[in-house]
Amino acid sequence: MRLLLLLILFQESIGLKTVTTSYGKVRGITDYSILGNDKFIFKGVPFVKPPLGDLRFSMPQKPDKWEGVLDASTYKAACPSNSSLSEHAQNFISEDCLYINIFTSQYCLKNKCPVIVYYHGGSYNLDSATMFPDKFILERYVDKGTVFVIPAYRLGVLGQFWLGDKELVPANLLVYDAIEALYYVQDEISNFGGNPNDVTIMGHSSGGQLVNALGVSSYVDPEQELFQKFIVLSSYEIFELEHFKINNSLNVAKRVNCFSKNHQEILKCMRNTDVMQILQAQRTMEDEDTAFFKSLIQAPPLMDYGEKLAEIKKRVPPRKLLCGVTEHEFEKYPYREGFRVEGVFLDFENPVETVTYYHDNFFNKTRNMFNTDSSAVFVSTATYTEAIVNAGGEVYLFETRQKPYSMHVSDMQYFIGIHRELHHTSDMDILDSFYSQMLVNFTKFGEPSPYWNKLDAKEMNFLALEIDTEKGIGPKMENGFHKELVDFWLVDMMELDKNITEQKQTKGSANGEANGEVNPTPMQINLTTLGSPNSTEVILESTIFITYVSPIPPRQTTYDPKIDEDQPVEGESAPIYNQWWFYVIIILIVIIAAVLILLALNKNNDPESLPLQKIISTSYGRLEGKTINGKQYMFKNVPYAKPPTGNLRFSLAEFTDPWQNVRNAREYSPACMSNASVETKTNHLPMSEDCLYINFFTSEKCLVSKICTTLLYYHGGGINSGSAIQFNDTFILERYVQNDIVFVIPAYRMGIFGLLYFGDDNVVPHNLGIRDCKLALDFIHQEISNFGGNPNDINLLGHSAGGHISMVFGFSRLIDPARRLIKRITVISPPPTYDMPELLIKNCYDFARRVGCYTPNTASDQEMIKCLRAKDARELILVQREMEADLLYMWNFLPGEPFMKLGQSIADFKENSVPREMIIGSTINENGFDRRIKENPSIAGNFMDWENPYEVAHRFNFIHDSAPAGTIHESFTQGIFVSVATYATAQINVGGRVFLFQSNQQPSSHVSDMQYFVGTHREDYHTPDMDIMDTFYSKMIVNFTKHGEPSPVWEPLDPKRMNYYALEVNTKEGIYPKMEEGFHEADVNFWFINMTAFDREVTRRKKLFNDSIWPRYPMHPGPVIFPHQPTEASPFYYDVSSKWWFYVLIVVVAMILFYIIYLLKRRFLKRSLSETSLLLK
Repeated sequence: MRLLLLLILFQESIGLKTVTTSYGKVRGITDYSILGNDKFIFKGVPFVKPPLGDLRFSMPQKPDKWEGVLDASTYKAACPSNSSLSEHAQNFISEDCLYINIFTSQYCLKNKCPVIVYYHGGSYNLDSATMFPDKFILERYVDKGTVFVIPAYRLGVLGQFWLGDKELVPANLLVYDAIEALYYVQDEISNFGGNPNDVTIMGHSSGGQLVNALGVSSYVDPEQELFQKFIVLSSYEIFELEHFKINNSLNVAKRVNCFSKNHQEILKCMRNTDVMQILQAQRTMEDEDTAFFKSLIQAPPLMDYGEKLAEIKKRVPPRKLLCGVTEHEFEKYPYREGFRVEGVFLDFENPVETVTYYHDNFFNKTRNMFNTDSSAVFVSTATYTEAIVNAGGEVYLFETRQKPYSMHVSDMQYFIGIHRELHHTSDMDILDSFYSQMLVNFTKFGEPSPYWNKLDAKEMNFLALEIDTEKGIGPKMENGFHKELVDFWLVDMMELDKNITEQKQTKGSANGEANGEVNPTPMQINLTTLGSPNSTEVILESTIFITYVSPIPPRQTTYDPKIDEDQPVEGESAPIYNQWWFYVIIILIVIIAAVLILLALNKNNDPESLPLQKIISTSYGRLEGKTINGKQYMFKNVPYAKPPTGNLRFSLAEFTDPWQNVRNAREYSPACMSNASVETKTNHLPMSEDCLYINFFTSEKCLVSKICTTLLYYHGGGINSGSAIQFNDTFILERYVQNDIVFVIPAYRMGIFGLLYFGDDNVVPHNLGIRDCKLALDFIHQEISNFGGNPNDINLLGHSAGGHISMVFGFSRLIDPARRLIKRITVISPPPTYDMPELLIKNCYDFARRVGCYTPNTASDQEMIKCLRAKDARELILVQREMEADLLYMWNFLPGEPFMKLGQSIADFKENSVPREMIIGSTINENGFDRRIKENPSIAGNFMDWENPYEVAHRFNFIHDSAPAGTIHESFTQGIFVSVATYATAQINVGGRVFLFQSNQQPSSHVSDMQYFVGTHREDYHTPDMDIMDTFYSKMIVNFTKHGEPSPVWEPLDPKRMNYYALEVNTKEGIYPKMEEGFHEADVNFWFINMTAFDREVTRRKKLFNDSIWPRYPMHPGPVIFPHQPTEASPFYYDVSSKWWFYVLIVVVAMILFYIIYLLKRRFLKRSLSETSLLLK
């Protein structure tokens, strides 16, 4: 028993998690997970000072720092409330209540997850931030890869007290609390595992109104820095009339003996009154006068004082919104003590008279005529969502109709775990299984489901959420969201309001007050379901008119327009061909061109201008290269290793032997052997096994100074194709050598010659081709000064497989732990997928069998290797090509030497890398969306530490093939995006400095940007925009190689923001290179969350069933939500490819595209001569 108690105590002691914030350390509690993703809750974290004493009825202020560790293992007190509307009073209340509760996970602490900030409802008068079930939040939100945050805010009179004096007490105090919570999230959430640049705010009922008001306000966060998306559920959109708020505030002051004509004295007295006395007075007002503190007013910080709601809707920021209601809302909520109008949801000039008339004459007359509160929900939902769409935002609209009855709070059981029905039907369980997942999908991916159509403001389409398995009813899209009710309020009731105003003007006095009674003109209601209204007289109440002057809201985000120096400034001017000076310039250009041509022709006839020969000395012998005008030099086919032929085939490369005579280095040597089926064009270059040479490009200036920066370029080609002799000499000389860079391209063995491995390094060492690259690096470091380079300033550049080599060499602690060989690395589109040893070994034995060197009677591996070394090299590459026809490839090296220990995990390699300066990036499409080889399950290789790589590959292929075409990139592309992000982050984590980019220039593919930095794969037709890109792409690499910075406007990577430079030029659309954030965040999250969870589940099942044969493993376990295809939230899925109209649509779309292309080709293209400044050195 004592031992058990000790174990319990020990378990509790390790169940505490501590994080560090800007204010001090915070210790929360841990919810352990057998899958390894432990979850943490930090309760009662202060985000402002306690609103006590003089801070009562004051603006929230930042909290003080604290010493030691703050205990955040239990909830703090709820904000004071004592409303008669509450069915369950809060157990523990205190005015010291402004705390925030944060739910996170181990995964999020490492990877920075999207954030949901949830504002509770309760009419701003009851409920709290401490009332929700922890387990529900952890399971429905945190387990799905989000950080869930619940802030408190002041309630009732403490959050809404207002005397109409703007300088004394701010209006809408509780809103300032809510905004201050967002500032805290912006500043601190990264410490709790959240991404401050991916925040979604969510609220229900009055919390929904608060969220909606923040989301549509052009005052609070117009630049969308505090939050980017918002979720509004059953939003109670009634704003209280200002004079009611003032009267209620004066009334409560009177009841606590604080009334005075001097508002300053009232405030002082109210601050000195016991909070329980104030609560009691508020409760008495509710019970006796039906006067509530339960609404916001039209005032700062949300809008200007008295600003019309219609004007607000015209200036809404274009955010993403998920908005929903229930079918009946407040339909069964009776009005207490009769009906009283205290607020508005439309811009009525006569709100009391108009709404009263509706209530007395139309409410409940037909099924479509809801009470005013329900009308406020439906009409406001329709008008605000339409405003968002019109502003350029995206809206997903829905209505919950689930039986037995969907009313104002019934859906809370599905998304926050409260107000749960005592009896849950199986249909309710189905809805419960995906409701919260829709919210998670929207938070993470910006859409709740791929089969849910965005709102069309003309159709007012929405998703009707209902499950009835007996009747075959499921969620479905409908049109005309509460159209009759909305039209009635926007047309007929507005007309009634206008009618009342006209009668007031006729009968009223000069100040606009009515004298006597007014009969509104009988209305012709254009709704057949309503019947005829009664011509009831409307008794006009006297109205208080108050004029306000708007101050600047505190902490308001203002927009300060500045000229972006990156962008061209286009002024208004006449066409340049109408200017006289245009023709003068043309004439001058023609004259200058003619003179230059003549000079060039004369110079070519000058013997001194012909190519000269240059001889330099190295440690191995002298070289005779080629020079152009005595300024630029090329030394080609410089041997760095002995020819890997005969007994050196399939052996480690050795440094070359010295030579006696002057070696001819004017022409290229043959390329290394390759015959890959992935080559799109036949390789006409000469090939030979004797290919381990290096090509040097240098200048006279460098040869003299011997201190030039060196750029070593490893070519790509999947370790299976490409060569060191395929590049354009002129391009290299102009783009790099002219900028005082020594450019170097080594060759290395590829395909079967560079990757052969039988599982024993004593037979054939693994990664032969990669070890060639390491030997070339050592040779260059040793000899580069003879070619004008600085041995202490060698930088690596690589694309595709060459990028992978450059990256792992730069990271490796085996290659260059002291940072003497490598200074900086530039990595472009690296496909960092490693081959799996067992698969490579199997393929190599199959290869040996196919060439006749391996049979069941083969005596030993040494005999097999002897046979392989005796074979003709061309026979070997023909067999390799034959294997590729059978989908057996050799194009990935192993995660092993020379850069890491064989068997070391990829994660450990990243975490223990050498800190360096690095540029890394990809193109926007890479290999696109279609898998190159659909039949090969292991095509993705292994770019993460999967325990079950085959199953993971099969699972991804299943997800990919099940998704609509063009929605999910294929695995090769996914591997590039994820690895670029993770390697970049890893380098920052060890103290490196990274510049991340993505090339968005169209056309975009894996090799498309090579035309800009190495001159190959050039498009047949270059657009003017591509020409602009071509002018500065290689310059960025030069800048970084020489100075450590590609451009002064390119920000180094911040892993919290994953900021990157988006490279694109589109002068017509005004698009130029710019910084963006969130580099392929959805893809990274998918692999790290969904596929990692799947991998662990496979491991668990294998252990459970002792099943280790991967093809027998079921390939459809568990829900996996892919970015932009969250299928588990889509019970209404159907396969459009089975519909005849789907193919008709494809044909029509294709015809339209062809026609558009035809029109574009005929269009006369104009190119502006305004100079584009990209601020590149």
